[in-house]
Amino acid sequence: KFTENDLRCGVFVFFSVAFTSTNPVKFKDTEILAFTDVVTNMGNGYNATTGQFTCFEKGVYMFTFNILKEKDVQTSHCKYELKKNNSSACSTVKFDDGRSLGYGLFVLPLEVGDTVELENCFNQDPSKHIKPQSSFSGVLLSRLN
Repeated sequence: KFTENDLRCGVFVFFSVAFTSTNPVKFKDTEILAFTDVVTNMGNGYNATTGQFTCFEKGVYMFTFNILKEKDVQTSHCKYELKKNNSSACSTVKFDDGRSLGYGLFVLPLEVGDTVELENCFNQDPSKHIKPQSSFSGVLLSRLN
């Protein structure tokens, strides 16, 4: 968490996380995707154990994700959802036609304590079909009073 002085000096909040071949995907009972390779985590808002980003600075945030998946018949119906406070936030991405890339970009207003996560909504073990280099990122665009 930033100090009051850090915030006055314009310290930014952002994270970028991924799955790699050396750090495979982990899942909790809720099927939240816990990206294990933390590339950046300015402000420590992303928790690699839970897969959640927790807001500590009220503002407008942008979240992006891309999911690379194996192209096969068994996993052609995959669905991933960005959630804010455990509720669907704006949209989902769904693979119905065997495509191997799904992505999303969402801009959300967040209050202090709000959580954002990417959830697997397909009841098949995602570690069997998510490919390395899938990623999830977030950045504070503008602080709100």
